[in-house]
Amino acid sequence: MGISDAVALLSLVIACTVLFLTQFRRPRVGVHFSPVLKSYYRKDGSLAFYLTVTFDNSALTPGLVRHVAMVLHRRDNPKARFLMPWRSFASYSFDEKRWWATEMARALAVPGRSSVDKTIWFAWEGRAPDLALEKGEYEIELLWWDARDLVRRSARTVHVTERIQQKFQEYREKAKTSFVDLPLDAGRAENRVLNPSQYRALLRGPGR
Repeated sequence: MGISDAVALLSLVIACTVLFLTQFRRPRVGVHFSPVLKSYYRKDGSLAFYLTVTFDNSALTPGLVRHVAMVLHRRDNPKARFLMPWRSFASYSFDEKRWWATEMARALAVPGRSSVDKTIWFAWEGRAPDLALEKGEYEIELLWWDARDLVRRSARTVHVTERIQQKFQEYREKAKTSFVDLPLDAGRAENRVLNPSQYRALLRGPGR
């Protein structure tokens, strides 16, 4: 094989690799949660949530998030799972100190090697049975369907303290739509004072 043949073969290999990465390799879409789940009772007494998420695609091929739903259940009662499809996208106005619906929830295109972030509004919509957050451990699951209609899942644990429960009860009884923040990553969402060993453990990361 001469030099010209070797160059031609190398060019063909490179072209095939680029074609595979840009046209045939499946997208790899993942999700990242905001550290806090904004929760509140609506005027009709039903529970609703705002969750900010980022969908990132590590592949070059464009991806699609076709549908999203949130599932909530108590750790000690996994048989009762409350599924809430996404309703709308929202944004927060710091000037007016309120949330605004920006558009109805819809499929999201995630370009290759890129990301898309949205704040999603979920609501139980006042349906039976009643959904009330009481003291205890809950699991929040985010489900999303890709272009092939396969379901992906990511979950976080939420700890509802007695203080949080009392806030929920007070706001619901008074029909107040005030928000209660539910930390989805207590180690990062809260202020803490660290001793030297805790600080070193934080720098090492989980499981190290």
